[in-house]
Amino acid sequence: MTFLTRLKYLIGVLLVVGVVGALALSMNDRISTVHDVSATVRTDDYTVGTPYAGMVVKRAVDVGDHVDEGDQLFVVQSSELARDVANDALEPAKSAYDIRDGSKVVIRATSPGKVSEVQPIKGAFVAANSALARVQEEGTSYVQADFRLTPKQYALMRGADEVTVRLPDERTVQAAVERIGVHTDGDRAATRLRAVSPDLDNRGLFSSGTPVDVDVTLRRDGLVDSVRAHLAGLLTPGGTG
Repeated sequence: MTFLTRLKYLIGVLLVVGVVGALALSMNDRISTVHDVSATVRTDDYTVGTPYAGMVVKRAVDVGDHVDEGDQLFVVQSSELARDVANDALEPAKSAYDIRDGSKVVIRATSPGKVSEVQPIKGAFVAANSALARVQEEGTSYVQADFRLTPKQYALMRGADEVTVRLPDERTVQAAVERIGVHTDGDRAATRLRAVSPDLDNRGLFSSGTPVDVDVTLRRDGLVDSVRAHLAGLLTPGGTG
């Protein structure tokens, strides 16, 4: 066997090993990523209510409106309020509420966000302590994603510190994992993950309930990853130790 023939055999063997290695690495990447069963953007919200029964004489917001802290939302005119003021049971200047004309209470936003629900229309009667609106609080958006995992996948997911979120406009963002919960569902681990990112701002298009896709890269601890790490060390100056 001539030297040239041996060289051809050697090159052929190296090519086969390289292709098999590349396929193994690609398969390992696919196996080490899990996809959600369902996932949505969620947002903390708060209820806007009235301390007094009365008639809504002004409604300043509609569903979808953005509000800042202190913005006027409603004005309720109340005979109960007027009676308390007339009987000196309430001093408007010392009240925690914005009292006007001795009979009107101004309802304001307590923090910035987007209005998700509005109950009364102008002219409607509302009971004391009833809900007038709900506001999705700005800066509180998070992703809630559900997975069905094998016990091994769940054990590996517990080491994840971030996930990849694909938004409806096809952008992808990284979100930090806040917590992971689980309960057994047959032979699977029904897993719920919560993750946060500043890119999930509910002032924009992605309000509470928006569906998204979530991928989680599992912690790698297999043979292929050991080989990958060793090769990376060989190719990195000073990394072979």
